[in-house]
Amino acid sequence: MTSELQVPERRVDPARVNPKSLVIVGPSQCGKTSACAALPDTLLVELQPGGSDYVPGCWALTFERDVPTDEAFIRWLDHLAERRKAGKPIARRIVIDHLGYLDEAIWRMALERFTGSPQGQAFNKAREAARQPPIVEITELPGPTGSSGWKWLRDEMSYLRTRIELAADEVVYIGHLRDKFVGAAEGVSTGMASPQVTYDMIDLTGAKTRRLFVSESSGVALAFRRRGADGSDEFVLNFKSEGLSLACSRCPHLAGREFVVGKSVKGGLPVFDWGAIYLDKRN
Repeated sequence: MTSELQVPERRVDPARVNPKSLVIVGPSQCGKTSACAALPDTLLVELQPGGSDYVPGCWALTFERDVPTDEAFIRWLDHLAERRKAGKPIARRIVIDHLGYLDEAIWRMALERFTGSPQGQAFNKAREAARQPPIVEITELPGPTGSSGWKWLRDEMSYLRTRIELAADEVVYIGHLRDKFVGAAEGVSTGMASPQVTYDMIDLTGAKTRRLFVSESSGVALAFRRRGADGSDEFVLNFKSEGLSLACSRCPHLAGREFVVGKSVKGGLPVFDWGAIYLDKRN
């Protein structure tokens, strides 16, 4: 083994074609879970209670039933990562449904990590000596320019996200829209132009957290329903972004485009086809 820097001798092809981590954000009950459940070789990790109860043929692991604590969730993710490393992955892809519940777990875990750290123990001893109660939310932690707890939250988000993305070759995160963006997405069905994607749409706590989550993703798409030209009910993923600061996908076949992933005719069950999103290649 040598420590000498090895400079590549030539340009190489991309290491990946399909998104390693895809964020899908849209209004509640627009069909996100049903669409993701139709992905082949995909395990749905149901953090939202009852989210997949009405989806036919859904392969789902329920957080409250199967992994009822944050510690059990981490152990389960590490088990999946070990299987994948050994060449025996449980599934090619996992779907985290949804980001709001993951956000809540991050708040709990960040506070636990702080209180268990030497810094946190010293902080709580000082508060106890001053006859002050312990903090109950990490953002109560004081800092020179506000709360220093936001750094703990972002660090915990990165820690948990790393665990999730070691568990499978590909990960899909389902998120809800922040309230102020719901009207624009729902208005598509009444003839409004398709809204474009901004990182600020994702219902995660803190603007920096939202920006970081998007920046570390392979792609982010806005999901919505609309009436097709043939009268069908369409489930759409839109990778078009506002401005030049958000490309919405590192995958050239997705960036700046819109895809009809599902279609229902005359009130029938929707039929989903992800072939234009996940191309017929392993990566």
